[in-house]
Amino acid sequence: MNPAPRFQAEFMIRQNIAEVEAFAEVFRKRITTAFANLPGDAENVMLQEMEQISAIGFVTEPGDAADFAYMAGVDYYVAVDAVRQGVLNLMVAGLYHLLEQQAAYSLETALPQSAGQAAQEYALPRLTAMMRTLGIDLKLLTSWPTIDELGLIANAVKHGGGRSADRLRTSRPDLFITVGAEIFPHLRRNLPIRPLVGDGLILTSDHFQHYADAVMFFWNELIAAMLPIMRPDLAGRQS
Repeated sequence: MNPAPRFQAEFMIRQNIAEVEAFAEVFRKRITTAFANLPGDAENVMLQEMEQISAIGFVTEPGDAADFAYMAGVDYYVAVDAVRQGVLNLMVAGLYHLLEQQAAYSLETALPQSAGQAAQEYALPRLTAMMRTLGIDLKLLTSWPTIDELGLIANAVKHGGGRSADRLRTSRPDLFITVGAEIFPHLRRNLPIRPLVGDGLILTSDHFQHYADAVMFFWNELIAAMLPIMRPDLAGRQS
């Protein structure tokens, strides 16, 4: 159980953490489970196709029926897997958009002294600038490199190619896998081989949890950085 908030803004920041936890729980219990039995679903499609072909009897060789049924299962698997990968990419990008929303809300409510600040397009740079006036450099937080990387992912998912995608390919080439029809020469049937969003960006459930943990850690680090300023009487007695 969390202790009572030690300063007013801490309560709102904790709400941000709770939101990320809820988002992650929905991801684990609803999103990933929707695609958990994809191989079995593809096999069912193959069996159903086999039954239909056998009932119609339009093939002359038994092997032809098996080939048609197999390709129907493969078509289904590849198409749904592309959607699955696109959803994963979107969910990871969603973590950054949630962080941006939380930063904007925090500036409006938890940090009322920032109300007079000139509005900018994005909330996280505004929060960074506001914290700098308090002597807190968010870019020095342990979590910041991962948050910055998450921002590149969000832009790469949103725009596909571009500067963010290029930077990400340079710093994290392991996040990209280029899959083309030449690897599956028998799959030249206008199927969505690549992820539907992200253009080669292959994120996993582990990546989602990694970045969700980073967002929560970011807010916890901000609480710790603000404590000596908001409650100097507690300086040196942080738990």
